[in-house]
Amino acid sequence: MVAILNPAAAPAKAIQELPDRVSTLKGKSVGIYDNFLWANFGRFADRLEELLKSEMGVSQVVRLRGVTPTSLSKRMTPGKIHLSDAELSAFAEQVDTAIVGLGA
Repeated sequence: MVAILNPAAAPAKAIQELPDRVSTLKGKSVGIYDNFLWANFGRFADRLEELLKSEMGVSQVVRLRGVTPTSLSKRMTPGKIHLSDAELSAFAEQVDTAIVGLGA
C-alpha cells in the first residue's frame, strides 16, 4: 500500500473572487501600477498611455509608483516609495481597471 500525501497548506486568507472584466476600455479610467521592478517601465507606460487613449478610447490614465509588502524584496532599495493600504485603496477608487502585472 502506498500513501499519497498532499503537502499543500490551506490558504491563509479566504479566496476573494475577482471582479468582472470590463467589456470595453472606451471612456474608462485605466490605472498603471509601477513597482520599480522594471527599470524602463516609465518609458513603456508613457507609450502604453498614448495607445490606450488614441487607440482604445480610454478617458484617463492614473499612475501609481511604489512598492507594497508583496513586491519582491530582493529588488527593493532604500528610498523607494512604500505604499500604504490607503494609497492603494485610493488608486483602486480612481480606476475602472488596472494594469499591474507586466514584467519580463
